[in-house]
Amino acid sequence: MATPSDPRGGTTPYPPSGPPAPPGPQPPPDGPSGPYGQPQPRGQQRPPSRQRPPVQQRPPVQQRPSVQQRKPASPVLQQRAFAALMLAIISLLGMPGVSDNLRRGAVVLAVTMVIGGVGLWLSFTAMSRSRKEGTGRPRFAVVASVLGIIGTGLSALALIGFATFWPQISQYANCMSGANTVSSQSACTQQLNSSLQTSMQILDHR
Repeated sequence: MATPSDPRGGTTPYPPSGPPAPPGPQPPPDGPSGPYGQPQPRGQQRPPSRQRPPVQQRPPVQQRPSVQQRKPASPVLQQRAFAALMLAIISLLGMPGVSDNLRRGAVVLAVTMVIGGVGLWLSFTAMSRSRKEGTGRPRFAVVASVLGIIGTGLSALALIGFATFWPQISQYANCMSGANTVSSQSACTQQLNSSLQTSMQILDHR
């Protein structure tokens, strides 16, 4: 079959027969796409993800060595703590050492108070030096400190009582030295109680 002639001198081909070909894949639209590949509206675009700043790590805290990891105290500090313990025990003997002789009892209390103070000084210095040297606490240092505080405190309170009520106590001691019977001794005790009550009332009114 002849083809129609082209006025330019060529031939014009017939259009292809049959159904038209399906359109090819189209390029994706600009911008982010929504679900199922559909373009997402501009007003509903996702905000850009914010990057978190890097977390700064703190430097590790240097822990102090525990008591078990420390070296034992030096022999000098151990001897100091043991001497403090002996002095603290001696300071507790001041109260039983007070007898009918009031002057001797006051001297004994004063001496034991000084001994207890020296024991406290030795125990405290032993613990402070061991802490500075980074060693363990000397043995008996804590016990010596507790006993020294008790002995020194009791001796100090007794001396204060002696100084405050010395006339009444002196009179009671003189009365008891001449009392040979139970009734006379009870009379001396009642006299002491009444004089102490009178002194306390005078102190309250001041």
